[in-house]
Amino acid sequence: MRVDLPSGLPWDDGRWACQILRDAGHEAWFVGGCVRDLLLVRPVHDVDVATSAHPDQIEKLFSKVIAVGRAFGVMIAVTPEGRNIELATFRHDGAYIDGRHPAEVTFSTAHEDVHRRDFTINGLLLDPRDGSVIDHVGGLEDLKARVLRVIDGAQRLSEDRLRVLRGLRFIAHLTLTPTEETWKAIVDTPLTGLSRERIWQEISKGLQTSPARWFEQIATSGHLADVLPPVPPSSAPTIKTALAHVTSEDDPLVALAIVINAAPEASRWSWMQQEPVPRERTKRLREAITGAATLAGGCAVAQRRRVMRGSEAALVVRLLTCLGQVPEAPTWLAEEQAAGHVTPLVTAKDLLALGFHPGPDLGRVLQDIENQQLNGQLKNADDAVTWALDHLKKGSF
Repeated sequence: MRVDLPSGLPWDDGRWACQILRDAGHEAWFVGGCVRDLLLVRPVHDVDVATSAHPDQIEKLFSKVIAVGRAFGVMIAVTPEGRNIELATFRHDGAYIDGRHPAEVTFSTAHEDVHRRDFTINGLLLDPRDGSVIDHVGGLEDLKARVLRVIDGAQRLSEDRLRVLRGLRFIAHLTLTPTEETWKAIVDTPLTGLSRERIWQEISKGLQTSPARWFEQIATSGHLADVLPPVPPSSAPTIKTALAHVTSEDDPLVALAIVINAAPEASRWSWMQQEPVPRERTKRLREAITGAATLAGGCAVAQRRRVMRGSEAALVVRLLTCLGQVPEAPTWLAEEQAAGHVTPLVTAKDLLALGFHPGPDLGRVLQDIENQQLNGQLKNADDAVTWALDHLKKGSF
């Protein structure tokens, strides 16, 4: 089979690397996801190159190389423009002892290299010169039939348990049907030993595209407790329904907020703080989920307006919309955006000049004045001063 190779990036960088390798007498092929996605007419953002050249040979051929995984034959060649191309030496993997990495690797041939990979659709080689596709594992037939099949038997998943999550993502994102053997291996293979960093990489990728299908696969496979421990399985149908409303235009945190929102409030944030999630992302999620709960539970106008003026108001609205709650929320947000900035009627300095004393009471007065301003009860600074003086005389604070 031959295909027309696209021009432009990232293909031109891949051709550049392959040409250097082949001019030196080595084999060099495009391999893996870039070949799969080209055949599926999907966007290709980077290309990987498999080669017969060993790491020390690669270092001699390219002016700048990064040895990211020399022991496994994985090197990065840097183009003259500063872009990275991953080059992987053909290899045969030894025994996997930790459910993630082989104890040793032996540099080998292209045929052996594709047989150590995960799924047939990822085991295709593409000639960078004429676009011919080399298939040693039946990947072309499976790709045409939209089938997910493990290469050389189900044990391949237990060798590297991350392949379970990759397989579930491929099923969801590429609309594939797993073979009976492959699905059984996905269900039966435990995810013990996988780092939370790797799991969160899969969570992020899974929620980027077709999040409802991805989440359904995670839940149906029985791995929800491994991936998102605080989320109760009973909430899966509700989460799936809400995720179906997420669009490609949404903030990437919308889908994650829907999932985390389903976890019990008593445990969700303590769990998130222990996870390898950037603190800023957790902060945004907390504000969005808390704001959505405030509006969904019914609240005073001032409290509602404060949520709609918060930094995560748009995320709050999308979360509520996807959950099918508070249909008025988009209108409220539009009203606040149209109203523009609200200038406080009085400041702490103003209140101190009126006779108030520094301390917690001063903050409560300012908060009450702001609430009444947002409720429309206090219209201007004079109203606010009159109200404050009246309560000061009564000793209400």
